[in-house]
Amino acid sequence: MDPYRLFVVLAVIAGAGVWCLEQQGQSLLSYLALMSAVVIPGQLFANLFAAAEHTGFTVIDVFLGSYGSNFIGGAIGGVIALWILLQLRPLTARFGSPLKVLDQAACFVPLSMAIGRVGCFISGDGCYGPPTGLPWGVAFPHGTVPTGVPVHPTMLYDAVLLFLFFLWIVWTYRGRFIALPPRIPLATFLIFYGCERFLCEFLRLNPKYAGLSQAQWLSLVAVVVGVIVVMRANKLQRQGLNQ
Repeated sequence: MDPYRLFVVLAVIAGAGVWCLEQQGQSLLSYLALMSAVVIPGQLFANLFAAAEHTGFTVIDVFLGSYGSNFIGGAIGGVIALWILLQLRPLTARFGSPLKVLDQAACFVPLSMAIGRVGCFISGDGCYGPPTGLPWGVAFPHGTVPTGVPVHPTMLYDAVLLFLFFLWIVWTYRGRFIALPPRIPLATFLIFYGCERFLCEFLRLNPKYAGLSQAQWLSLVAVVVGVIVVMRANKLQRQGLNQ
């Protein structure tokens, strides 16, 4: 197993473990099964979004991940898969509604994403930044896009920030996964990751469309959606207090 796929497996196990602990007594295997069922189509979407930035890609390129993967594309695919799966009544009865599960996911998925980013770093998947003279610059002579010059390890920047966000949000909602404030954890994560990824993309050597990369345009959408959700939640809360 190559390093990236190994870290994807570790990411799924870690996320399912946190989810299971916070649910207090549920079966770990059931959470592993659901996360695996979501990650597989999510990975295909991640490969598709990455391949879409290259001309002449084929279906087999998408399945093999020949052009790498896009984390935001993977998240979109995962959400679609989760939404479809949770239309099944037995799964809804066990895990909750899609929106409830997405709120919970916002509290443990950052850990999974941080571990996945470490996998990107170890495998040298090519999503690093420009050359740098900073002490933590890293060369990737055997990476997907080989470079013998130290560059910004943007994967580690992502990993550190995602892990810090994970610590903060779990501390904020510790012991409350079953009764989280509706939509707020999800919106908080969308705003955080949208801003973090938007800024980090300036250090990545990705193709630009109207001055911004694909990930930056998707990040802006994530931030806007997150802000709208927070505003709507606050409006509903005020209406409830005034009744």
